[in-house]
Amino acid sequence: MTSIRDLLAEAVGVREVVRVRRSVGDDDRTAGRLFVEHPRDESPLNIAIVEGLDRLEDGEVDRPSGTAELEVEILDRTVDGRAAGRLVDIHWIDGG
Repeated sequence: MTSIRDLLAEAVGVREVVRVRRSVGDDDRTAGRLFVEHPRDESPLNIAIVEGLDRLEDGEVDRPSGTAELEVEILDRTVDGRAAGRLVDIHWIDGG
């Protein structure tokens, strides 16, 4: 029997790595978290990146502007009503 938890995990993509975009200067951080939209339309939750943010801050030091594509692993918990995520990698697209 499939549970609601299983259906939600499948829709959100728990344990999968997704790519999201973020522009330097976006005002989307709160208390050590970075909030981004989930790239899947079927996901009922957006993403709160809560692990690995030190990697992003290190990469932004000399960048006054620009856009990055972030690889984020979806974790098996929620934070502030969002799927928790861990920053895996950063790919700068432009700027800086």
